[in-house]
Amino acid sequence: MPWALAQGSKRRADRCTRQRRGFDANRSRWPSREGAAAPVLPLLHENGQHAAPVADWSPSVDDPSRQTELRMALTTAIDGLPLDYRTALILRDVEGLSNVEVAAALGITVANAKSRTHRARLFLRKRLGSFMSDATVGVAPPSHE
Repeated sequence: MPWALAQGSKRRADRCTRQRRGFDANRSRWPSREGAAAPVLPLLHENGQHAAPVADWSPSVDDPSRQTELRMALTTAIDGLPLDYRTALILRDVEGLSNVEVAAALGITVANAKSRTHRARLFLRKRLGSFMSDATVGVAPPSHE
């Protein structure tokens, strides 16, 4: 009897999982959420390369005047971080401390140190991404030959 109950429970769980994932009755389609996520994913060739060229920032930061502008933008972006994120970022990326050392220095857990550093990097990427997209206007994309 317990085996039969377990099998019935398993069948009900499988049915609920299929319904939650968006399978239709005849299972002819994949879940609609996966299809909806396709436009968000990057387009890649079969060899794993990006289908659209990715902007190369190298030529735009070789110019000394651009380096000065980038340094100012980076300083402004770092100064715009909340103190907790800024401290974790500077200890990790500027001072070169490990996550364990950052956590010990700030009196937080290692997971919290990783989280703060990651969020700070995301903020900087967002801020500098708009700066660098303006800087790469007119720069030819790299050729993938």
